[in-house]
Amino acid sequence: MRAIGWPGHGDGTFEHPIGEGATDEEWETRYSQTDALLGRYAAAFVTYAEAFRAAVDDEARAIEGLLTEDHGGTTTLRVPVEVVAEIDPEEPWSDVQNPDEWDSDPLVWRLWSAARERAGTPQLTVESGDPS
Repeated sequence: MRAIGWPGHGDGTFEHPIGEGATDEEWETRYSQTDALLGRYAAAFVTYAEAFRAAVDDEARAIEGLLTEDHGGTTTLRVPVEVVAEIDPEEPWSDVQNPDEWDSDPLVWRLWSAARERAGTPQLTVESGDPS
């Protein structure tokens, strides 16, 4: 995959900052490429969040006593399970914190750690035509 280059001929020094001498068209190209990359990151995190949520549900359904059946025979979880995921790579993640083994509810830790193992990590795919 290639990096998004800086337009112009600056070298990053105080005297010649990055982007020095760039045209408006070069800047627009950079902004367009950056927006496209951010969109790819967001899409990768949406896919990951969906896989993570499915893995949490699978693990919860495997725990004895968490399922209940209604009169129609439909099984549901006895307690609500909420998965919060931040999909914007530029958003501060300070509001979303992963549980840890020592300070979390044991059930939360079990669900989260099982889902983390099953879902893996977010993957940014290489677009066709991009050198890898």
